[in-house]
Parts: sequence; structure tokens; C-alpha cells
Amino acid sequence: HSYGYQVQQVSYQNWQSQLINIVGDLPEHPLYPLLPLFAAKTDQGEFEQTGTLQLDSQNVITGLADSSIICPNIDNRLLATYISYLAQQGFI
Repeated sequence: HSYGYQVQQVSYQNWQSQLINIVGDLPEHPLYPLLPLFAAKTDQGEFEQTGTLQLDSQNVITGLADSSIICPNIDNRLLATYISYLAQQGFI
């Protein structure tokens, strides 16, 4: 469910390029602080595409194994929860 927002599935490289084009020159943009996770800064101070970011949650899963904390799978229900929260808070 997209909550009325237009959602288009694109490749990671296309998304990364669009992120750099939209956010790269705007330090005031809310996503600007996250840009170094997805792009590298050149000697000229501009951002450029890098390889695919790979995240691994195994240390978290191992660390929480003996606790009552459960990390849910990422599915449509979880994404709907996130989108609903962002909409309620006025972020989108």
C-alpha cells in the first residue's frame, strides 16, 4: 500500500544517482547527512556513485538471542507501519 504516494521501483544504481542529484548540493536537505552512506565525496567536494551498500544484522540477531526483543521481517505490513508513522508526523 502506497498511501496515495506514487511509488516506482528502480534499480539501486538509479536510486543512488537520483539521490545524489537531488540531495548532493543541498546541505539543508533532511537526507543530506545520510548521503555519505550511499556515495563518496570527490576531491572537488561533489558526491559520486559508489558500490552497493551491504548491511548485515547478524550481530544484532546474535546479541538479542537471549532477550525478549524480536526483530520483525521487513514486509508490506512493517512498511505500512513506517509509512503511516511518517505521514502522521507530517514527514511525508
